[in-house]
Order: sequence, then structure tokens, then C-alpha cells
Amino acid sequence: TTLYAIGSLYNSDTTITIGSSSSANSDVFIGNPFQAPIDMGSLLGSTNTNTNMKSNVMYIWDPTINTRGAYVTVSLPSGSNSTGSGANQYLMPGQAAFIKTNSSGAASFTFDNAAVTDVDRVSTFRTERDFQEMRIQLFQKDSLDHNGPVADGIIMHFSNSYSSNYDEWDATKPGNLDENISIINGGSYYSIDLRNFPMTEEKIQLNINRYRHKDYSLVIDATQLKDADALYIDPVI
Repeated sequence: TTLYAIGSLYNSDTTITIGSSSSANSDVFIGNPFQAPIDMGSLLGSTNTNTNMKSNVMYIWDPTINTRGAYVTVSLPSGSNSTGSGANQYLMPGQAAFIKTNSSGAASFTFDNAAVTDVDRVSTFRTERDFQEMRIQLFQKDSLDHNGPVADGIIMHFSNSYSSNYDEWDATKPGNLDENISIINGGSYYSIDLRNFPMTEEKIQLNINRYRHKDYSLVIDATQLKDADALYIDPVI
């Protein structure tokens, strides 16, 4: 998925205000409004842009840490951290962070355009997905021939970090009023199955039920499955 930002370039100062009822050490979630890196060490360290916010720390989510990402505590103004993450004192365009209030009461923080810099982008963004994918859609044949609606579908994600056994990342299949297609795994039915990469000649069983017509078609999209070849076996043929 590629996201595009459109509209006028934003370059005005932006102030975030926290009400007087806030308590000490409260989390405040902020996002860089500019299309350029901004020096958070400079902004939080200045009384012109920081009122009652901690000046020595911010928290960045780094999706490249551990298996599913982790929060990184960044020391300010130096920008150092204990995990070896690329996160530093510069908040990138499109990036957000948590900062904290010092004491109870009102607080404010200003994104000052004067703190914009031209440093290189840091490596705290996931550059590509770490799984491969296969989708299967069920169509009544006449519907497919005439660009009609899909009847149902399933999706499988494959990665070395996934388990082929059921876990909390798999989605069970709710029954439809009409046609259903699902993945059978361990005697249960799933619409989303996150699995380890298949072994040679491994079979993944599908289930289709509640037929209302005689002729159906399966549209199998394995273009994102790079490290395995998929073959559909029809038990009727």
C-alpha cells in the first residue's frame, strides 16, 4: 500500500495545548506536521516552545525492533537510545512520538518551523512487508464472467515468524448466509491464516459450502508468494 499526501505544504508553527486538569507524567501523543525532520531536542529544551513538558525524553515506535516492533526511549537532546535503534532527536515527516508532562496543570508544546532540519531520514520505518501472501476468492461463474460481486474469500500470509498452528493472529471464519470458503486447520475454519512457509508437498485444505449454483470459479492470486509454487487440487476431478 502506498499513501500519498496532497494539498498545500504546511509551514506554520503549531501549538499543542494540554488542559489544567492534566496530571504529572501524562503521555502526550504528537505528530510532526512538517514535511521535513524537526529537532525535538531543540524544541523541548526551549522555554519558548515548551511549557511544563519533560525536556529530556521522548518515545518513538520502531517497527524494526524485535519481531513486531517496540517503543524506543530517546534521550534528549543527544538523541541516544539503549536499543541501538535508528531513532534519535529528529522526528521524521509523518512520524509521531510520545512526550510527557512535568507536573500537574496546564502544558503546551509548539512545533516551531525554525527547528526544521535537513538531516537524513532515520531507519525507524518498515521498508517492506516481512511476509508473503496468497488470496483465494470464490465466485459464482456467471458473476465472474460479468464482473459481478465476489461470493467469499480467504487470505494466507506466510512468514518464518508465523506458526502454522492456530494462534491469536489467525481469524476464525464466520458463517455466511450463502456461499462460504474457508481454510481448515486443526479441525477449525479460518478466513485469515498466518502460517510458516509451506514444506514440500504440504497440503492446505479448503472448505466450500452452501452452494446455490452449479458452476463456480476460484480466483487464486499467488503473485505475492515468492518462495513457493502453489497448485490447486480439485478432489472431484
